[in-house]
Amino acid sequence: MTDPYGHADAAALEAAARREMSLLELAQLWIEPMHREDDAAELVETFLRVSPGNPRAVVLSAYLALHYWMDDEHLDAAADGLRDVLDRGAEVGAAAMLLDEILRQRGPDPADATVELLRRSVAAEPSWSLNHVRLARAYAARGDIAAARSEFDAAIANILDTVPDPVAESFHTLFTGCLNDRSRVVAERARLG
Repeated sequence: MTDPYGHADAAALEAAARREMSLLELAQLWIEPMHREDDAAELVETFLRVSPGNPRAVVLSAYLALHYWMDDEHLDAAADGLRDVLDRGAEVGAAAMLLDEILRQRGPDPADATVELLRRSVAAEPSWSLNHVRLARAYAARGDIAAARSEFDAAIANILDTVPDPVAESFHTLFTGCLNDRSRVVAERARLG
């Protein structure tokens, strides 16, 4: 059962929570689709105190820094944590995209740095859509329209028609972009000319 926005309803989410779910999966569900960011933040912060540097917790914390806290202190800590996660080769797909987003939000980021981070994300997670869309935009900004078209094509091919469960739906919504509206990505590609 889903709500009018296509999210799993509360009963489905509670059923998912009753099965053997990790605390980080619960935090992820509290971010999306439940929008209980305060609860998610408390859980992620507690998790990081117990397990410092846990890659998934760092990624969720960085997501919250970007989309919930949005202050310098949290963004600085998130960037440091993401760099550490990337250095260890964990959660590279999400970590590289989030670090790129933080760097671009903090000020003009050289196009080469953006492209390099997004290439790392695509190399780690070629089946995602959002990393291809962001890399396509970076290529287009540099004037490399052929590379941009290629990345948009990969993004379109990776969009899913269905998802298996609420946890997967939440992850795809937050990080992969594989639940994007296909027509929007096709239209953005078409605007390249």
